[in-house]
Amino acid sequence: MDQPAPSHSPITPSTLPTEWDGLSALDPKPEIGPSVIVPFFRQHAVLLTGVTGYVGKVLLWKLLKTCGPRVVYVIIREKRNQSPQERFDKEVLKSPIFKEFPDYVWRERVRVVHGDVIEKDLGLSAENKLAVTNEVGIILHGAATTKFNEHIKIALKINTVGVRNVLRLARECKQLVSLVHVSTAYVNYPAKNGEVQEAIYSKSYDVGSIVKRILQMDDNEAEAKTPSLITPYPNTYSYTKHLGENVLLQERRYSCDGGVVKTLPLCVVRPTIIVPAMKEPFPGWVDTMIGPAGLSVAGALGFLRFVRADPNYIVDFIPVDYVCNAILASAWYNTLTVPSSGPTGAVPSVVPHSTRGVESAEDESETTDENTTNSAESKTLTRLQSSRLSTDDKSAHHQLMLATTDVVPIYHIATSAINPTTWRSLNKFAAAYFRLYRSKHSMGPDPWNVMTTSKPVFETAHMLLHVFPASLMDAKLILSGKKAKMVKMSQRLYGAVDQLSPFTLNYWLFVAENTAQLWDELEERDRQLFPFDVSSIKWPAYYMTYCEGLRRYLLKEEHLPLTAIKTNHAASLTNAAAAL
Repeated sequence: MDQPAPSHSPITPSTLPTEWDGLSALDPKPEIGPSVIVPFFRQHAVLLTGVTGYVGKVLLWKLLKTCGPRVVYVIIREKRNQSPQERFDKEVLKSPIFKEFPDYVWRERVRVVHGDVIEKDLGLSAENKLAVTNEVGIILHGAATTKFNEHIKIALKINTVGVRNVLRLARECKQLVSLVHVSTAYVNYPAKNGEVQEAIYSKSYDVGSIVKRILQMDDNEAEAKTPSLITPYPNTYSYTKHLGENVLLQERRYSCDGGVVKTLPLCVVRPTIIVPAMKEPFPGWVDTMIGPAGLSVAGALGFLRFVRADPNYIVDFIPVDYVCNAILASAWYNTLTVPSSGPTGAVPSVVPHSTRGVESAEDESETTDENTTNSAESKTLTRLQSSRLSTDDKSAHHQLMLATTDVVPIYHIATSAINPTTWRSLNKFAAAYFRLYRSKHSMGPDPWNVMTTSKPVFETAHMLLHVFPASLMDAKLILSGKKAKMVKMSQRLYGAVDQLSPFTLNYWLFVAENTAQLWDELEERDRQLFPFDVSSIKWPAYYMTYCEGLRRYLLKEEHLPLTAIKTNHAASLTNAAAAL
């Protein structure tokens, strides 16, 4: 059973100790002034979807630790005969990041409600729907299936139909001032090997008709037709998220009684490849093997020797805490720049354009890997750098913003166009790190990894360096009376590399001018509390944090100080950092 949601007087910040109601963040330092984001959240109740995911847990952590909202409603569906509350207790409360949180925070600040984004009204009971629509002022929609190979009908229901259902519930929220939809930068996958603007590239098709046609197919037919249905997208995840953004355009405006047309106070946050935390909740925090973290662990253990990737191409990594901080900052900024159907009144919808000047070419070149030799990448970077706006006239810019009325603000949380790094950089540093800090689970000789763009070369190497050694290990397991598993693991690894190859064999330059403008608008105190300025990332230092996070939180091994290790590999780590 989910907790009954209060439908009258909600919890107020004064009921909790100072350190858990955002007051500590409000304490201004004389030289920089107070936060404006924290008071914004303290005024409102928040509805959060996707809390059981990697980003969702960190977002909830940040909300409770720093923002102190009146109450956070978290919508969780039943799964494998587990109730929403049981899933919350198991998948969220038991996470190490919440270890320090006292019981009264959960009792007085969080409401777990049964629901499912694929259902009308999100599957809320009448009582919970009444509470949500009467009290919620901020909606953070992060629920999604991120499996690249998810069945297309499941992906459509969650990533496309779910968006429609969230927006239609949002229309009924009487206090709504801000709605943030968490998308992915790869909704514009077809724009590969070029620039991608912060805009919804709307197609001239009816999303509803597409969804209806596919959902009417039986499962086998839909699966068989998936490649032709999603082309030119490489997987059902990016395709259905793309459709979801088009739903935003179709559903954000609605008619009320009397024929009044209102617009939801909506913006979209598009992160790129989400990787372990820079700082919060812990440096290097990660709890999922999905994506590059899983492949890095396989490489660290000596199980992955070859991958399909262009080592010179840009990889667009963004730490999970930067993503969450940008989500929270954009929720606040929404109230200044987009219309509201709630009690604060309406202002014109805008698409902000950056007013930040460009650092000199010399400054930017310092952040680029010296091994980046791909000519297409270099030319595109140069073209992008020369095209950015350079005016510092914020007042004139603000007038331009207010004059733009028919768009949804999009925020790319991305590094590629501002502070790029490459696959080679990650590979070189990670190999050096795990040779120095060899895992106790390591198999075979020291970790090394080769990148190739050739599929035949990769498949040959896979058989020789992955499947064959795995067969020998399975034989040893069988002889010792244990169950064979290594060949199966090698085949799963092949699948993971194959699914990621559309992203490791291409690059994108995600223009992040709106995000830069958002950062410029923050008070100094909020920049300290909610950092997401990607230009400040120092890749050698971050890769150390990245690797230590994999070691501590995925491999469950304690970090050893560099000075405590006596090995001839110490120099390789220093050299890798110097090369970056």
